[in-house]
Amino acid sequence: DDGYLYCVAAADGRLVWKHRGGPDDRKILGNKRLISVWPARGGAVIKDGIVYYAASVWPFMGTFIHALDAETGKQTWINDSNGARWMLQPHNAPSFAGVAPQGALAVAGDKLLVPGGRSVPACFDRATGDFRYYMLAESGKTGGSFVSAAGSVFFNHYREGIVAMYDLETGLTLLPQAGRYPVIDGDRCYFSGKNVSAFSLDWTKDCLARWAAADS
Repeated sequence: DDGYLYCVAAADGRLVWKHRGGPDDRKILGNKRLISVWPARGGAVIKDGIVYYAASVWPFMGTFIHALDAETGKQTWINDSNGARWMLQPHNAPSFAGVAPQGALAVAGDKLLVPGGRSVPACFDRATGDFRYYMLAESGKTGGSFVSAAGSVFFNHYREGIVAMYDLETGLTLLPQAGRYPVIDGDRCYFSGKNVSAFSLDWTKDCLARWAAADS
């Protein structure tokens, strides 16, 4: 909540580098203490030596999505232009808004998914940081801080651990209630709950249950 991402040595905890997510060290009251106006609650994900994270809670104050060299902390790119997009809200009225990063980011091929706490994730180009989509109004009042992705789909929870399945290329909903928190392995996805089930991730062919077993 101080607005920084820290890299420490695994062996002894020595600080290697730290990076501030927002434009300055301005503070505000949050959770009964002083926190950054841009807390780094968009949790880090690492792929191919690059660490991605995001800082912001209030998009109108600016949203900052970063790509850094994981060894040195040197910035590869920053997207700081998506906090105030003119877009439809879930009640279908337009206003200035954007994703408020909360939850661990996810890498899916050439895409970076940024969860929005209580809204669906936004998608950015992993190589450049360019905005791809944010299907806020189209997804209704759904979404949460958990996101996982594989193949051509991604999952995001919204209530009681139930996840919806989305098309990775467009962000549109494929299944509004796919199951509870998924475990992904190769081209299979496993859901828990009252029943344990396995699904194919190849949506273009089928997404029928491979098998299901009642809890013992």
